[in-house]
Amino acid sequence: MGDTNYVRERNKEFSEKNIPRTRIVEELQNIISIIKNTLPNIPEDTLKKDFPIPLNGSGLSTEDVLIYLLAHLNYHLGQVNYLRRFIYKK
Repeated sequence: MGDTNYVRERNKEFSEKNIPRTRIVEELQNIISIIKNTLPNIPEDTLKKDFPIPLNGSGLSTEDVLIYLLAHLNYHLGQVNYLRRFIYKK
């Protein structure tokens, strides 16, 4: 969507271990910048069109996929928060 040439490496996402905190923070800052520069520039008609990649076997609009991704991100943020509380519990 943002012409970033991003190619997902799903297997690496789940197999890579011991990632330095500095790299995680750097990658998060990078994605925040990409999102801020991409989302406001998506034309309204593009949001209404079908997303080019089927999600869970069904065709959804780009707008619906973005909402789904937001909900999915929030799910993972909840997991991170739970682990943070579990690990740093006093």
